[in-house]
Parts: sequence; C-alpha cells; structure tokens
Amino acid sequence: MIKDFIKTARPSHYSKNIFVFSALIFAQKFLKFENVILTFWVFFSFCLAASAVYFLNDIFDKKEDSLHLSKKHRPIAAGRITGNQAIIAYLFLIIASCLVSLILVNKYVFIIILVYLVLNIFYSWKLKHVVLIDIFIVSIGFVLRVLSGGLAIGVNISEWLLICAILLALFLAIAKRREEYMAYEMDKNNLTRKVITNYNETLLNQMIGIVASLTIISYSLYTILNENFNHLIFTVPFVLYGIFRYLYIIFKEKGGAKPEKEMLRDKHILFTSILWFVAVIVIIAFFQ
Repeated sequence: MIKDFIKTARPSHYSKNIFVFSALIFAQKFLKFENVILTFWVFFSFCLAASAVYFLNDIFDKKEDSLHLSKKHRPIAAGRITGNQAIIAYLFLIIASCLVSLILVNKYVFIIILVYLVLNIFYSWKLKHVVLIDIFIVSIGFVLRVLSGGLAIGVNISEWLLICAILLALFLAIAKRREEYMAYEMDKNNLTRKVITNYNETLLNQMIGIVASLTIISYSLYTILNENFNHLIFTVPFVLYGIFRYLYIIFKEKGGAKPEKEMLRDKHILFTSILWFVAVIVIIAFFQ
C-alpha cells in the first residue's frame, strides 16, 4: 500500500522543482545559509504540491487509465488505491504544502502555491485536453517555481530569466508531446492523452525548432545583458550542447517522453548540466 502511494506521488519528478533555486543562484544569495534553508522549504512545498497534482490527475483519469496499455497498472486505475483514499491523500498533500509555504517561508510563496494548485485543478479537469493550452499550462508551472524562489528570499527575478524558464519548459513539454504522438502513430491503442490527436509531427517539429532557438537566444541575451555577471556568457556553450544533445535524443533516439529520466539516463546531458552548474557558481562567486 505504501509503495502504491509513493508511486502515485511520483517522487522521480521532483527534479522539476530545482527551478526554485534559480533566484538563489543567479542573485548570488547562496552564500547566506538562511536563504538556502528558505529555498529548500520552497522546494519541499512544491514537491508536496506536485504530488497532490499527480493524485488529482490520476483521480480524474481513473476510467481512461484503466483502459490504457500501461497506465492501467497505476495504483488508482488498478484499484489498489480507492477513490476515497486518493482524495484523502490529495487533501493531506495540499494542506501540508500550504502549511510549509505559509509557516516556514512567507505569505507570497503561499499564494504562489495556491495559484499552482488551482491552475492544476483546471488543468486536470479540462485544460489538458485543449491543444497548445496544455503545454503552456505546464510551462507556467515552471515560471511559478522560479518566482516562488525569488519571493522566498526577497529578490527580484530578471525578466530574461523568466523567459528562459518558460522557453525551456515549453521545449521539454513539446518534446514530450512529440514522443507521445509518435508512439500513438505507431500504435493507435497507445493513446496516452486525448489532446495528442490534435497534434501532428510537422507541427511539433516546427514548434521544437522555434522554441529551441528562442531558448538559446534568450539565455545568450541574458548573459550579455547581465551587468553584474557578464562572464556568464562563457556558460552559453554548455546550454548549446545540452539542447543539441536533447534534440539528438528526440530525433535520433526517439526519446524525450520523460525529461526527468532523460536528464539522469543520458551521461552527456548529466555531465553537461553539472559543468554548467559549476561554471555558473564559480562565475557568480568569484567574477563579479
């Protein structure tokens, strides 16, 4: 039973919440222990909120998941977690997330968490079935993470950093939709979500190309226009290689459906991410 609850909570997806650390790093606030602790609580709060969203999503999709080839094995769809148990878990996670953000951080982060939760209620109920809106809702979630990190430690978030966050989130979301669409094209019984039928390969390929280009351009401009840390421009090659490598995974290896796993599975992506992170920390800490 415990394993089923953990599986439904999707802890493997918590890596998405590292976006809350953006403000801590790029505002050079990581040298103050208090800020690190506050950001950690924001991260924890978003982990709880994200798990709540997954419970809600599986509750809404129970009937459809039970008919799907692989999703029918999910605990709620398979009946190993009853509807009442799922609702109780959902409410517990919501309350825990809200209490952590309100008591251990501040009211602004609490409001962001509420917005995130309400947005995902509409997403799970209706918006995930609306073409294009579905991927934009996912991207907004990442922007909320970045904003919450800044509000937790009282710093203003660069508009360029927000643009980079939403573009990167769009890139990963579109890549995921493409892999799902290609799987559906190969097997019509493998329909992971209804909205997939409203996409096609050409549209998704064009969207990936546009967003990938804009992500690189936006990050490059952010490093150039950042007067405090203009040496960040030397981290652009890492971003370039990381995106190109992910494009390789999408078009050559036919992957991209699970970004959180691709980041850890692919040694090139993982090593590049580590190098980028180290380079950013060193530049911000020693080259002002």
